[in-house]
Amino acid sequence: MGELRSPRTRFLSSLGRALLSGCLVLGPVAVVGGAELGSNPRADAGLCQGGTCSVQAERIVFDGSPYGRAGLPVEVRYPGSPDGAVADGAFPLIVFGHGYQQSFADYAYIWEALVPHGYILALPDRLSASPVIGIDAYARDLLFVAAAMRALAGVPASRYFGRIADETALVGHSTGGAAALVAASHSDGVTTVVALAPLGNLLLTPVVGTSPTVAARDVCAPVLILDAGEDCVTPAWAHSGAIYSNLPSPSYRVTVLQGDHCGFSDARGPGQGICAAAERAACTAGLPLLGPRGPALGPELQNALTVAYLLPWLAFHLYGDAAAWGHFVRWLDADPHTTYEGRR
Repeated sequence: MGELRSPRTRFLSSLGRALLSGCLVLGPVAVVGGAELGSNPRADAGLCQGGTCSVQAERIVFDGSPYGRAGLPVEVRYPGSPDGAVADGAFPLIVFGHGYQQSFADYAYIWEALVPHGYILALPDRLSASPVIGIDAYARDLLFVAAAMRALAGVPASRYFGRIADETALVGHSTGGAAALVAASHSDGVTTVVALAPLGNLLLTPVVGTSPTVAARDVCAPVLILDAGEDCVTPAWAHSGAIYSNLPSPSYRVTVLQGDHCGFSDARGPGQGICAAAERAACTAGLPLLGPRGPALGPELQNALTVAYLLPWLAFHLYGDAAAWGHFVRWLDADPHTTYEGRR
């Protein structure tokens, strides 16, 4: 446990403040006008106004997961004070599912950007080395972690006592994004879902179980899909496009035009090399069908774009910050790096 506030953390926190104040600049386009997340009365009640909380870390092993008998290791990142206590306030919970052959550590940029703004992230890390993943069991793990964290919020001796709000988001990348969708199809306790380049079609993959594309029909929570135009691992036409078409809920699908599959994981992550090699292999194998791959933005810019959409989406759906929705919509129209489709 300890404060995790690297120079990159400070940069992403500043990026978040810039976005939510309407002053984010990425490339040639600027978005101007609006208010910070701190304008939300509930955020003002705590210590995280304007994205100022430090990032604290804890590893918890929960017993009783439906996936298996062994304990489920979960990395928790929470907004805290220098002494390691959780900051004052009740914070929305985000449960994050990592991609195939990746781990929680491949998504540091996500928690570095979100936690300072008043979110608690729980990242289960059992499946990072699994050769075959059962998507239904993975989905149950995500729901189990959400329930286990909420149980801690009711224990007076826990650091999370009274610190977890009612709102819950399921977020995930690739297989983790698919698991988030399957989980949301079985629960009415999910406030919103964000799926980054989600796996939609399980054919010829090391993932078995319910089709995320089929499960999407039963998701009632608002869904944000972020996919990538140069993704050869889960190309949108075979995966996220089909998922989006089946979503009955209010949802948006944003495509990073020159993004790739691995650009949704951290540029510094330990699994970045494996992911990049798998993507190169997928692009080579798919060349006759997909054609030559275009230039990619690079993971640093794609990470920043991902944060630029995550922050206002989550601020609106988890904090009820109406100004954040205005930032989200204006950024959709102004961003030169993306296209989108959406329904309210």
